[in-house]
Amino acid sequence: MIKKAFFSFFCFLISYIILIAIFPNKGVGTHQWQENQIRAHQFLYEKTSDTVLIGTSLSARLLLDSLNTVCSCAFSASVVEDGLRLLLLKEQTPRFVLLETNYLLRPSNGDIIKVNTQGPLPTLRRIIPVLREQNSPISLVGFICMRDALTPTGEVDIERLERNIENRISDDHTHYLTETQMTERINTIQSLIRQVESRGSIIVLFEMPLNKRIVHTPSNDQTRQVVHRMFPPEMYNYLTNDTSSYLTNDGEHLDSEGQRRYSHFLRNELKSMLVR
Repeated sequence: MIKKAFFSFFCFLISYIILIAIFPNKGVGTHQWQENQIRAHQFLYEKTSDTVLIGTSLSARLLLDSLNTVCSCAFSASVVEDGLRLLLLKEQTPRFVLLETNYLLRPSNGDIIKVNTQGPLPTLRRIIPVLREQNSPISLVGFICMRDALTPTGEVDIERLERNIENRISDDHTHYLTETQMTERINTIQSLIRQVESRGSIIVLFEMPLNKRIVHTPSNDQTRQVVHRMFPPEMYNYLTNDTSSYLTNDGEHLDSEGQRRYSHFLRNELKSMLVR
C-alpha cells in the first residue's frame, strides 16, 4: 500500500513537472497576494539583474517588457521597506537600486517578509522549483483559464476616480507623520539603505507620477522634504520627475496607458543615466 502511494505520488510529480514545462506560468496570479508571492519567489530564486526596482503598488504595475534590464521588487499593498528587506536576502548584489520615493516612510505590516523567511518552505523553494508560487496547481490552472481575462482593459471609471481622489484628500491627515513617527521611520529606512550601500549598490531615486490634485497634499510634501534630507541631491542620483499629465485609476495608480508611457519614460531616463 505504501509502495503504491509512493509510486502514485512520484508519477503525479513527474507529470506535473512536465505540465509546468508545457504550460509555463510567466508570473500572472489570479489575485493580489498570489501575484506578490509569484514576484517575490521569482526575485529571490530566479531573476538577477544589474538594476533592481524597489517600490510600492504604484511602481509594481510598470511594464517590465519595456524595462527588460530591470528586475522588479515592488509589490501591491506593500511598501519600500518590504522590497529592501527582500533585496538583502539575495546573494547577488545589483549595481543600481531604483528606489520609489512616493510612500517611502509608510510602515510595513511584515507579511511578505514573514512568509518568505520563516519556517522550512523558503529553503525548500530554493532547491525545489515546483514549490514556488507560480508553479502551484491553483496558479497554473488559473493562469491557463484566465490569462486572457487578466489583460487590462484600459478603461477608467471617471466617477470612481473622482470619488477616490476626494477620499484621498480628506484622509490625508492619517498619512501625515508626527515627529516621533518620522524619526522611527527614518531610522528604519536609513539602516536598510546603509546595508544595501555597504554591498556596493548605487541608490537611484525616482517619484511616480500622481493625479495633479494630490501631488502636493501635506503628507506627500512632508515625504519629499524628508527624502531630500535623507538623500541630499548633491550626494545621490535622482531621475528626472515626469510632470506631464497622466490618467490614473484612483488618483495614484496609473491606468494601462499611463503604465506604458511611464515605463518608456523610465527606460529612457535609465539610458541617459548610464551615459552621464
